[in-house]
Amino acid sequence: MGASEWQGDADPATAARLGGPGLFEEVQDLVQVGTWEWEVATGRLWWSHQTDRILGAAVGAIAPTYERFIEAVHPEDRRVLWHRITEALEGRQEFDLRHRVVRPDGEVRYVRGQARVRRSAAGTPVTMLGTLLDVTDDALLHAERDEAVARLAESEEKYRLLAENAYDVIWTMGVDGAITYVSPSVERVRGITPAEAMAQTLDQIHPPSTAARVAEYFGQLYASMAAGTVPPTYHGEHEYYRKDGSLMLGDLQVTPQVNSDGQVVQILGVTRDITAQRQFEEALARSEQQFRLAMVSAPIGMAVVDLDRRFVRVNPALCLMLGRSERWLLDRGIADLFQANPEADERDRQVRRQLLAGIDSATNDERMVTAAGEDLIVTHAIGLLRDEHGTPLWYVSQFVDNTETRRAQDQLEFLATHDAMTSLANRAHLLDVLATVLVGFQQGGGRPGVLFIDLDNLKGINDTHGHAVGDQVIVALAEQLRISTRPGDLAARIGGDEFVVVLHDLPDVRTAAEMAEVIQRELSAGLATDGGLIVPTVSIGLALAESADDAEALLTRADQALYRAKQAGRDRIAVDDATRDGG
Repeated sequence: MGASEWQGDADPATAARLGGPGLFEEVQDLVQVGTWEWEVATGRLWWSHQTDRILGAAVGAIAPTYERFIEAVHPEDRRVLWHRITEALEGRQEFDLRHRVVRPDGEVRYVRGQARVRRSAAGTPVTMLGTLLDVTDDALLHAERDEAVARLAESEEKYRLLAENAYDVIWTMGVDGAITYVSPSVERVRGITPAEAMAQTLDQIHPPSTAARVAEYFGQLYASMAAGTVPPTYHGEHEYYRKDGSLMLGDLQVTPQVNSDGQVVQILGVTRDITAQRQFEEALARSEQQFRLAMVSAPIGMAVVDLDRRFVRVNPALCLMLGRSERWLLDRGIADLFQANPEADERDRQVRRQLLAGIDSATNDERMVTAAGEDLIVTHAIGLLRDEHGTPLWYVSQFVDNTETRRAQDQLEFLATHDAMTSLANRAHLLDVLATVLVGFQQGGGRPGVLFIDLDNLKGINDTHGHAVGDQVIVALAEQLRISTRPGDLAARIGGDEFVVVLHDLPDVRTAAEMAEVIQRELSAGLATDGGLIVPTVSIGLALAESADDAEALLTRADQALYRAKQAGRDRIAVDDATRDGG
């Protein structure tokens, strides 16, 4: 290609190596390959007219820039593209990537880009020199390649160079049916030498079913040659014998080469080993089927989630768990499950960042909400799928509904520290809290106190109205204690009719006494029970902590004050001696 064909300066060295500007231009147009060169330090970019055509732009209409090329790359492929360019610049691997481009008219095309990095003597990247090939239509790609090979065959030296270094097996046949050339790659794919391959008959190359199909094509070819009609080409997948007796699956293309008079002068064949490719595709299909069956039949919720945290696939168990349709979920993402729980949403984002950074998997327990507004406690396990190059593809999420299990566990934990009838703290929890409060006081914190409360004449209520009404009075008294105490204070039931309130940060005994009076006053309004309105009374013993007190000692002083209140006639408040004398 001449300098006029470059969007920028031509590469004379490249043109010279390919036999001059005219031949370089013809070869690029022939194989539909765009070429480009990127100067790493300055960012300057040159590309050929064929690159313009592949990108769907008018030739020479837009000056080539790195930004212009990135804009043409499909948004979902830009990150992978930059990752591969970085690897090439760092010398980790050659640049070779299939990706999508979006033309100005919106058409999406698949292309294959290949490049090599030229480096300075110090190893610093100087330029990347590469090609761009439109691989959207495989059939067109094969036809163009065959035509390119046929044209290049006019130059025996260049043809030989191409064939000797080809990955595919390239072979030629005379019009008399004799094999005239087989490339060295046949030894890699079939385990035989080119000479051995050239000596084999059709039945030695292929199993019977394949041999018959190939023979049928050559019959059609020779018939067209005899009739002087356009010779047919051939493309199919066939099995080949290897030297060890095993079978290789090959993609076979046969193209008759004609002279200027339209006469077939040679038959060109290209065979590509696709055994591993087909095995991989079959294994992938089996794996995909197994994964799909596992998702459908799994008793737990499962979902495939893209890198933007949107659902790609969900299973019936997840839909049932959340009360959502499959369509509803596929139109949304993980964030929609955490709308009422932004902290959980942020934890989920953090976990996925950690997965991208390299951890294998992560599990969190989170609260979600069903379509009916019901709370769920869900164990959410997340893993990350990567391709063979380590590039992240998808997240796989598993959801286990642990709502009932967690509720039962929470209830057991609650009952271990609380009274079952009133839901107030029990004696063990009271002593733990009071001990903690006293440690704080002894270290300079506010002074705590205790109200020891006894329901007067519970036996009389039980005898008159029955034990069920007596229990209602106890529950109502517990609720009144919850209402009457300050935030941070603790109410507990430690016996049948005995209650304790732990008061924190008391300035003096008067404040504690006023709080006790509030409790008595509120009870004087009466309690509604199945036995009618009952007006209970309580006796209260009050004690403020001393520096030497432990929990049991402070409770004992308050209990002693309660005893004096009951001895004095009940329905009253008594302050223990140490508290009264100390103020």
